Amino acid sequence: MGSSQSVSQSDINTKSQSHKLKTLNPGDLIEINRGTFNHWAVYIGNDEVVHLVWNSKGEVRRDKLSDVRNGDNYRVNNFLDKKYKPRNPDVIVKEAKSRIGPSKYYVVTYNCEHFATEMRYGKPESRQVNEWAVTATRTTGPAAVAIAVGVVAIGGGAAIGVVAAAASVVSFPAGLVAIARLTVAGLSRKRNKKKD
Repeated sequence: MGSSQSVSQSDINTKSQSHKLKTLNPGDLIEINRGTFNHWAVYIGNDEVVHLVWNSKGEVRRDKLSDVRNGDNYRVNNFLDKKYKPRNPDVIVKEAKSRIGPSKYYVVTYNCEHFATEMRYGKPESRQVNEWAVTATRTTGPAAVAIAVGVVAIGGGAAIGVVAAAASVVSFPAGLVAIARLTVAGLSRKRNKKKD
């Protein structure tokens, strides 16, 4: 419990597939470093994860971990194990698989990290959003954060344009704007750009 280990591309290239899989357990939360934000997924075994994405709409998908990470560093990060008791791995995997298909997705109130923590602990939480809110409150004040969160919580692509416009007006943190833009663009566009 409480496992948090980093695995880089060089680590993966030098270890066998079977060795890599021994370090991951079904029900583990996988945190993938995307630069300005982290993407989260639930490991279900056999190098597969279930994760929430935005591709013009919210969707829970089942994909190969190697495809989702697309060369980015990742780690097992069951960071809430000390706060909440993790559910049984069989329950985590079964529920994650049952959620595959269309899903709600809101950058601030229900994103990939909310989904992953809900599967493992039964409670949706996002440390990224919490950290952003604390930082934003310190730099812009509570009123600006409340307005920005309200706009983002509306959801959908139109709200993202409003968020981007609001960024210049209320000194909106660049990290959330980047999350919103990458979310709207979708992971596939980011993947294609990296491959070029």
